[in-house]
Amino acid sequence: MRNKSIIEVIVVVVLLLVAVMSCDQNQSPSPGAAAPAVPSSELVKTEQPVAAPPPSPETAQPSPAAAAPAPATPPSATVPPHAVPEKPAKSATEAKAAQAAPPAAAPSTPPAAPPAAAAAPAAPKPSGEDVLRLFFNLIKQHKTAAAVDMLHPGTIRSPGSKADWKKTFDSIKTVKGVKITPWNQSGWTADEESYQVELKLLTNPDDPNNPPPIPHNGWEDGANTRWTSVKKAGDVWKVTGFATGPG
Repeated sequence: MRNKSIIEVIVVVVLLLVAVMSCDQNQSPSPGAAAPAVPSSELVKTEQPVAAPPPSPETAQPSPAAAAPAPATPPSATVPPHAVPEKPAKSATEAKAAQAAPPAAAPSTPPAAPPAAAAAPAAPKPSGEDVLRLFFNLIKQHKTAAAVDMLHPGTIRSPGSKADWKKTFDSIKTVKGVKITPWNQSGWTADEESYQVELKLLTNPDDPNNPPPIPHNGWEDGANTRWTSVKKAGDVWKVTGFATGPG
């Protein structure tokens, strides 16, 4: 039994020796193999620097052009995209306020002044015939005071005369069928015109207690024909009076 153990130990030792010898043979280089390459960094470390020859006196002095340093190139003004500051995002309240705000009103142009209105044409002045028609219409409407005011100042020489004319007009009850015809136009002037007037009247009875010298001042019931003229007092036509025949 003891011999068997010794034999097993010897076998183990032999196997270990064989294994060691196999490892040494694998690590040793073969005769044709090249030497391992030395890294370039190791070569640089082993190279000795070569000293430069000392400069000559002529070359030792630097030229002015060479002495002046080259102007530095300014850095580019271009700002990289990432360097541009971004605007802060608007809050929800600011966004709503911006949407609700009315758009800015454009500067308003003052409205053009309206063209000056053309002056209205002056109304034509009444003619002598127009004045006579108005005169008899006032008597027909019993506006005798206004009719008296249309008489020429030369016809009404006193307050008594004015009252007499009013009394005569008050005695006329109705006026109908007034016809006015120009008369003696060849004798007309810029200030006086003559007319023939035909009309029908109905008068009121005179006061029996105070009868006028001439009943109704010559006006009669029925058809009446009178000649009259209109004369300017200033710029206004006035009635001068009435006659029973052409003057």
